[in-house]
Amino acid sequence: MPPAPDRSRTQPARPAPRPPAPNPANLYVSPGALWAGVAVIALLTIVSFEVGYLLGKPRGERPRPEVAAAPPATPEPKPKAAPAAKPPGEPAPSSSKPAAKPQRQDAAAAPKSGPPPKFTFAADVLPVFQSKCVSCHGGFKPKGKLDVRTLEAVARGGNEGPSIMPGSPEVSPLWTWVASGQMPPKGKPQLTAAEKKLIHDWIADGAR
Repeated sequence: MPPAPDRSRTQPARPAPRPPAPNPANLYVSPGALWAGVAVIALLTIVSFEVGYLLGKPRGERPRPEVAAAPPATPEPKPKAAPAAKPPGEPAPSSSKPAAKPQRQDAAAAPKSGPPPKFTFAADVLPVFQSKCVSCHGGFKPKGKLDVRTLEAVARGGNEGPSIMPGSPEVSPLWTWVASGQMPPKGKPQLTAAEKKLIHDWIADGAR
């Protein structure tokens, strides 16, 4: 018998069957895998931004060379002005305080150096004035504003100025009034010769 024909050579080969297409309804992704994928994508995005920032920073932002600040200029000291020359004859100001102006003292009240007086107002003259003169030259309104009750008041005088000039009875108004009889006036107890001489000698001795 003749051999059977070889059909494997004459018949074309059949293509392999295709796998069935996946059905979308059958796809299932677990929530854990979904969140893991989201986290990986976010991490890759952040890393890409950081790498891009680091690579672009040296190109865009280059540090500028700092210019050293110049030191502040030191102000030159101004020359001191020389003190103005004072005109000749003007006294230089003294650092010490000016001496206090001496207070005015009555001539009779000012202390005097020398020997003690022979006669004093309080011991010798005042008793005579009290007995013969105080009635007119004393009290609240003494005659002629002359008060003979104290040495200061007698030296100060009244309307006509000082009544005594110590050491000079001839030019002392008090003595001229006594010597001429105007003091005490008529009708009043008069001074005796001894009392007049006492007033004269008291003025001549310095009226102290």
